[in-house]
This record gives sequence, C-alpha cells and structure tokens, in this order.
Amino acid sequence: KGIPRLQIRAGPAFGTGEHATTRLCLRYVVQFMRKHGSRLKSCRVLDLGCGTGVLGLAAARLGARVEGWDSDAVAVQEAERNRRLNRLGKRVCFRKRDVLRDAVPAAELIVANLYDHLLLHLLPRLERHRSAGTTLILSGILKGQENSIIRAANRLGWKAERRARLGRWFCLQLSVR
Repeated sequence: KGIPRLQIRAGPAFGTGEHATTRLCLRYVVQFMRKHGSRLKSCRVLDLGCGTGVLGLAAARLGARVEGWDSDAVAVQEAERNRRLNRLGKRVCFRKRDVLRDAVPAAELIVANLYDHLLLHLLPRLERHRSAGTTLILSGILKGQENSIIRAANRLGWKAERRARLGRWFCLQLSVR
C-alpha cells in the first residue's frame, strides 16, 4: 500500500521487488517517507547493497535524494539502467562502493538489505550516524538471527523501533536510543 510503481528489468543482480526482504524494506521506506512529508525534497537516503536499485528508486520516486551502493559492478549497471527506465534523473545515483571499506556519507535514512553477517560488520561503521539522528532499515535477516542484530545495535547505541517478519525473513527499523 502506497508503494510507488516502478519498472525493473530483472537481470543477474538481486532485486525485482518480490523477495520478502525487499517487500519488508519497501514497507518501512514508504512509512518513513510519509512521516517526513514536506521535508522529502531535502531528505537523503542511502541504499547499501542496492542490487537492481528497487529500494533506492522507490525512495527517489517518493521525493528523496538517493545514493545507492553495491560492490558488484553488474548490479550498479543494472540499477543505473533501471534509473533511466524510470526517468528519475539526478534524484538518484548508483555507485560501485564497498559498504565495509568506504566511508558512509550522512543521510536521514540508511537502508541495508544484506546478509546478517554483513550487517553485523556494518553497524560499527555507522556509529557517527547516531549523532545525526539517522534511521536505519536493516533486512536480509533470517529468523533466529534478528536478536543478535538487535543486541549488536543496542551495544552501539541504536534501538529497534520496529520489526517485521515475512516468512523466514526479518526487517528492523533502528533509531538512536
């Protein structure tokens, strides 16, 4: 409900919008954007592990400025192709970057749909984002792993505001404690 229409060309990169983790993230992204209403034009979103760009493209369609990262050059090419297909211009860009090595820039919302072990390594790198009041949406978390992600986030000063489950997958929305 409220999820913007996008055209996505399926290819070898992850993300057509059908996977449970993508659907869960989309739900939280849409709710975050609605909450920000008139401030959307200045809202910056990072999509870490962007795959085909579904999450970043949805945020851009809703009005945010978006930067998507993926370590896979093919994924970045597909995301850029989908950006052009959806005529989103300069509201969104995709780059080949490594979320565990490159400095993560400031953003109001960071979405990371990655495997749980990558999320555990990513969380400490996002420490400076706490002071900026950033919201995190994390998915790619299998049932049974969500509590280890929450504990790690709590130790770093984040708190789980919301969690959702679809099948065997979880999504968490975190904010500053």
